[in-house]
Amino acid sequence: MTRFALTKILSIAAFTSLFTVSDASAVVYASNGNTGFGGVLGSLEITDDGTTITATLTRGAGALNDGFILYIDSIGGGSANTANFTDTADDLRRGISGFDGTNRATLNFPGGFGADRALGLNSGFAGLWATVEGGSHTFLTTANGAPGGATQATYAMTFSIADLGINPGDSFNFVGTYLNTSNAFRSDEAFGGGIGPGNPGVPSTATFSSFLTYTTVPEPSVFALFGILGFALIFRRRR
Repeated sequence: MTRFALTKILSIAAFTSLFTVSDASAVVYASNGNTGFGGVLGSLEITDDGTTITATLTRGAGALNDGFILYIDSIGGGSANTANFTDTADDLRRGISGFDGTNRATLNFPGGFGADRALGLNSGFAGLWATVEGGSHTFLTTANGAPGGATQATYAMTFSIADLGINPGDSFNFVGTYLNTSNAFRSDEAFGGGIGPGNPGVPSTATFSSFLTYTTVPEPSVFALFGILGFALIFRRRR
């Protein structure tokens, strides 16, 4: 390899690195540490590649015998609480509603948070819904068709950034809860602040004081793409 060829390769690599945008972002969030249902909720890792989001729940000591619900505020104007959620069509819809048709375990979301999406997980299925007050939650996509049973170490749930109604580079807020989806009995295990030790149960009202935030990976800038292309053309002309 000639000195010019080596210099060319190194120069392109150095130039490209100036404009490289990371193609993945990962953040790990710890649960609140409560163990009312045996310490099921360990941690939640969220990552994305600019198109697809993966939320991976790492199980704690307890088995995933019930339902994990992650409420998401992505587009604004969502619900301040679950008091008017009435969908009881299946286990995860009951979990999202916190309502079994008779008994209700209401969640109040923190100030500045309005739930417009809900990611639901049990040992047999995971999906993403748009939340609806006084009607059926709108199913958006399967997030995991077969999670693998109650004692799997981790549960990976995937959905697109577009499913949240946002663009690459945008942020979304979330809180999480764990409850018996057959009778709405709510545990004290959660992601987000304000849920103290001791299961709220049912009927009950529990209030989050704070939420968590994740920022997705931005798309590569037009400037970066054109800059790399222009640099490559310069070297081509020098050959």
